Amino acid sequence: MYRRINDASGFTILELLVSIGIFVVILMAMAGFSTLLIRTNGANEVRNAAVKTALDKMHRAELLPFGSPITSSAGSFQMRDSSVPYTVSFSTSTPTSNMEKIDETISYTYRGKPISYKLSSIVVK
Repeated sequence: MYRRINDASGFTILELLVSIGIFVVILMAMAGFSTLLIRTNGANEVRNAAVKTALDKMHRAELLPFGSPITSSAGSFQMRDSSVPYTVSFSTSTPTSNMEKIDETISYTYRGKPISYKLSSIVVK
């Protein structure tokens, strides 16, 4: 006639604490990874803007008349929440009388680190 009340189903406090601890460790790892992804994405956006600007300026330099001086310039990339200043410099050489080599360097600083990319192009008369 008496029923035992020992059929209690559920989790013990220790099991709950262990599962919460595992969940917290996983969340912390995901937060660190998310931060890394956000930083990498920002660096890639600036790099893409730099390469696009460099290619545009190189294309304009290639369209100038043969032997024309190419002036350096400066500006800034407009990112979502800030602007990144850059400088573009050119040098030219004439390997042969009907050929001109244009070297371009674009430089900027991102998160305190100076970065530069170099492009070269050969223009034939």
